[in-house]
Amino acid sequence: MARLVMIPLFCMLAASCATDDGKSLLVADGDEALSCPELHQAYKDSKMLGDNAPARRRWLAQLIDRNQCRPLNTTSMRFGVQIILD
Repeated sequence: MARLVMIPLFCMLAASCATDDGKSLLVADGDEALSCPELHQAYKDSKMLGDNAPARRRWLAQLIDRNQCRPLNTTSMRFGVQIILD
């Protein structure tokens, strides 16, 4: 009787572990559809994940690179000063 219960349970366990879509658990549905500002915000928010933060941040960095988003904190200011002495 116990074998009749254990065999189907083992088969279900093996089948659930055998399917792999190549994504980690830290990949959210719809990540690929996020815009650049949304990706940067998700990257900032991923710091709150604790131990899982590095993997999530790597995935978001790959998406930011793939979408060719500009780096978030790059501001360039140019000041032009001309002094004319006559």
